[in-house]
This record gives sequence, structure tokens and C-alpha cells, in this order.
Amino acid sequence: MALELQKKLDCKDLYSFLTHLGSSSLNGLYDSPYASLAVFRELPELAKQYVMRLLLMDGPISLHVVNNWANSAGQSDHQHAISKLQILHITTVVNDEVILNPAFRSSMKKHHISGSSLVLEPLLPDKHAKDVSFLTKYADERWECLLHFLVDSSSQVVSTGMQQLMKNSGLVTVKSTNEQTVTSISSLGFQFLLLSRRMQVWHIVQEYLRNSEVCTVSKLK
Repeated sequence: MALELQKKLDCKDLYSFLTHLGSSSLNGLYDSPYASLAVFRELPELAKQYVMRLLLMDGPISLHVVNNWANSAGQSDHQHAISKLQILHITTVVNDEVILNPAFRSSMKKHHISGSSLVLEPLLPDKHAKDVSFLTKYADERWECLLHFLVDSSSQVVSTGMQQLMKNSGLVTVKSTNEQTVTSISSLGFQFLLLSRRMQVWHIVQEYLRNSEVCTVSKLK
């Protein structure tokens, strides 16, 4: 119990979360123009400039040339930008040449080069369509059910998948005694309750993606 109380909820920001993904997961993520644009917007300003330069190149560019994009006074910012791009697998260096990730390049070109606004295709008419107020109310009710389940698992019903997710992420503990299974909130679960709604949702999304990878389910589905 003492060891459990020492644990702290690990709720990363977008960049910190992406740095823990493998190259294959990031490549799959970059297949989406929307995801690539979101990652691009999180980059330092200098890194954004480097991406735009590389987008206009037909192929790899010499590492020596890239290193000369900044003078001696700007080397700190230059190295920071290059480091970010490499950590996120947006660029790689092969045989002293800098290569822009092909999937990231393709997705970014759809937005920056072709001028596409990345507008979603219109949905087909749906006789059961719900308005925004209905969906907002429904989402709030389901989220309240999840929070109530954390406090008292017998008071609310959530899906089996969500129960497993909360167990895997350490928000609840499950103990079996005398053929009876008891689910109770953990110290991490209490910390989760103190987060803002936005951070709660983001944390659940992160845990879903992390557990999807463990279960060999594609993060993009």
C-alpha cells in the first residue's frame, strides 16, 4: 500500500507522449494529414521552418548544408530543432544526408503544397442524426458514469473494455476473495478525479493508445 501511494499519475503532453511511440507507430500516425498537421503545429518555430525547407527539396539534403542553416549564435536553437525532428522520426540522417519522413512529407504536401484545406468529406444523410446539444448531454452523462464507476464500481455500468482499460492503467485495483471480485479505486484513480475534464479525457486517450499497442491493435483504428 505504501508503494502504491508513492505513485504519481503520468499524464503527458502531446510531445512527451509521441516521444514514447516507436517508429512504426509514428509512421502509421503520419499517414494521416490531420495527425501530421497537429504534430507540425507542436514543433518549435525553427523546426517548422526546417520542415518547410525540406518539403521543397526533391530528395535528401546534405547534413553539412543543414548544419549551415544556422550561424554560430543560433547553434543552440538549431540543435534543439534538429533534435525534436529526429526524436519524432520526422527526419533521419543516413550517410550524412537528412531525409524527411516519406509519410510525413506526403501528408504535409497535401496541406501546404497543394493548398488543400483538409476538409472532411460530407456525411451521408442520417435519419437518426443527433444535434450538438444531444451529443454533448450524452457525452457528459457517459463520462459521469465512468467517474462514478471509479468511486463505486457497483453503482454504474461501463463497458468491459473500459473496465479493462482502467485496470490496465492502474486507476482501479481488482481483488478476488472467496470467489468474489472486488473493484476499488486506486491512489492513481483519486489523482485522476482531481484533474480537469480536458486532462481526464486526454489521459484516457493516452491509456487507450498505449494499451492498444500492447494488445497489438492499430492506434489509428
